[in-house]
Amino acid sequence: LDEYPNDPLRAFNSYFPDQEQYATIAFEDLWPYKGDYDFNDLVMAIEASYVTSANDLVVDLKFDFSVKAVGASLDNGFGFQYESITPDMLASVTGHVLEEGYVNLAANGTEEGQSKAVVIVTESINDVINRPGGSFFNTIPENPQGTSDTIHIVMTFDEPQDPALIDLDYFNPFIIKSKNRSVEIHLPDYPPTDFMDTDIFGTGDDASNPIAGIYYVTTTNLPWAMFLVEPFDYPIEKVQIIDAYNHFGTWAESGGNLYNDWYLNYSGYRNSDEIY
Repeated sequence: LDEYPNDPLRAFNSYFPDQEQYATIAFEDLWPYKGDYDFNDLVMAIEASYVTSANDLVVDLKFDFSVKAVGASLDNGFGFQYESITPDMLASVTGHVLEEGYVNLAANGTEEGQSKAVVIVTESINDVINRPGGSFFNTIPENPQGTSDTIHIVMTFDEPQDPALIDLDYFNPFIIKSKNRSVEIHLPDYPPTDFMDTDIFGTGDDASNPIAGIYYVTTTNLPWAMFLVEPFDYPIEKVQIIDAYNHFGTWAESGGNLYNDWYLNYSGYRNSDEIY
C-alpha cells in the first residue's frame, strides 16, 4: 500500500477536503470598515494534502491555491499562519509567488522575523490571475471570465510530526491589505501575525479585543473572512451577502449556532439572481 515505494521517508497521502473537491476562503477587504460586504473581494480555492511516513507521522504538508474571484480595486497579498508550527520545525517551504519585493524570507522559506510559521503565498493576487478586462475578476456576470494560476505550496518538516499538529483549526489564512505588510485581515477570532499594526483594532466597524481573544468581528459578530469546506457561490459585485443569503446575518450574529448551513442551496436560503 506504500504510495512512495522508493522513498524511505514517505508512505501515504491524505487529502482535504478530498481528492475531487476544494474548500473556499472568502474575504471582504475594507476592514476595519464593512465596505460593500459582498464577500467577493478575494475568493480563494484551497486543496490540501499531507504525506505521512510508515509510522503515520507527517513529512510534508501541501497546499494548492487558485483565485476564483477578485471583486476589489485594492492590490492585496495572501498568506497563512500555522498556529501550531514554529519556523524552526520546517526544513523548507517552496512555491511562493513573490514578485513585489516587500516580503523577506528566512532560509527555510518561512517569513523572516515571525514567531509562528508564516507562509506568504503571493505578495499580489494580480501576479497570479489573468484579467480579461476591467478591474474586477469573475464578479460581474456580464463580463468575460478570467483564469488563475495554481500556486503549489510545499512545507517539509525538519522532523516528521504528529498529524494532530496540522489540524485544520490551526490554519490561519489572511490577506495583506493593499500590499501594506502591517495590515492583515483574518478569519474571525484568529490572531494576526507579529507584523500586524494592532493599533487599528477597535477602529471603524471593528470590535476586536485582543485581550479577550476577539479579533476581526463587528459588535454584532459579523466577520470579514470565511472558510467553507466546499465550493462557495459568492455574491455578484456590490450585492451584500445578507441580500444574497437570507440566513447569513442570523448565522453570524448567533456566533454560528443558528443556520450553520446558510450557504447551501435549500429552499428559501438564497436569492439566485444575486449570486455569481
